[in-house]
Amino acid sequence: MVKVRSFKAEYGMSVELNGVWNKFYCGIELELENEDDTQDVKKKAWNTVVLEVEKQVEDAVRVLGNKK
Repeated sequence: MVKVRSFKAEYGMSVELNGVWNKFYCGIELELENEDDTQDVKKKAWNTVVLEVEKQVEDAVRVLGNKK
């Protein structure tokens, strides 16, 4: 039986703000313990990177979105 010992979750997005394209990225690499539920850890890792990128975009829109 194959065992997952580690995996990486990465997510990125490009957004145009005031005519300039900005790239946002987050990545996380996890090592699993024997008792970890692989699917649960994968889901949590994915949610973590997606939410972090969304936060980065929201912060940039708040700071840069009003500039002209």
